[in-house]
Amino acid sequence: MIKLSIPPQKHFDHYLFGSILYSENPSDIDIAIIYDKKFISLQDAIHYRHKLIERLSEFTPLEIDTILLSKEEEIEVEFLSNAKHLKI
Repeated sequence: MIKLSIPPQKHFDHYLFGSILYSENPSDIDIAIIYDKKFISLQDAIHYRHKLIERLSEFTPLEIDTILLSKEEEIEVEFLSNAKHLKI
């Protein structure tokens, strides 16, 4: 498994999911970004996601795929409940 470190960011949580968790040769890096919309606007969350992908792409040749959800959306769709994940 590839080790990935994302510096903590206030009002954001990050989770790895997908092949990165169980494959020696993952096809990509899947990251769920959960943000608190009480403090972060959708536009700021999208900007943060873009910058995060940009930074992480400097360290890996793998494609970085993200899902961006507010905490409320995550609860509604139960993403973390239904996907094997690892908080980073």
